[in-house]
Amino acid sequence: MKSVELRQVVVVAVGILIVWLLLRDRLSSQGQIALVIFLLSAAALYFSREPATAPRMAAVAPRPSMAPPAPQPAPVAPAAPLPAAPAVPAPPAQQAEPSEPALELVDLNRASAEELQTLPGIGPAMAKRIIQHRPFGSVEGLLQVPGIGEVTFLRLRDRVKV
Repeated sequence: MKSVELRQVVVVAVGILIVWLLLRDRLSSQGQIALVIFLLSAAALYFSREPATAPRMAAVAPRPSMAPPAPQPAPVAPAAPLPAAPAVPAPPAQQAEPSEPALELVDLNRASAEELQTLPGIGPAMAKRIIQHRPFGSVEGLLQVPGIGEVTFLRLRDRVKV
């Protein structure tokens, strides 16, 4: 006798109950009896089948290809080494021309307002503030001038001196 797991019985019983609850109000008493007989016979058929332990399909051997085998390429001989390239003499060294003329440093303590305005980001009002905050002990003293922050100072520090 086959062993039937409790889980299988519960699943089938719940399925029967759901079908019964869905259809009982739509059927007459004779239809309800027929439904119960049908559901019970379906459950009996379910539990009487053989367990599926063996594969249902037998393994199928692969069919030989109908196309003829592809021809194998002929072995290729290794290529001969390339001849050495002739040495090309290097062009004579040329003096590097500066792309920008060397910038003259602007003295913060001596420059006029017009000279200060040649610096990036410095207009007439900022030049006036720089002059009012003189004398500067170091280039970092520019940070004490209102309106000159870190970004402006970083742009100016390589262009000014004290």
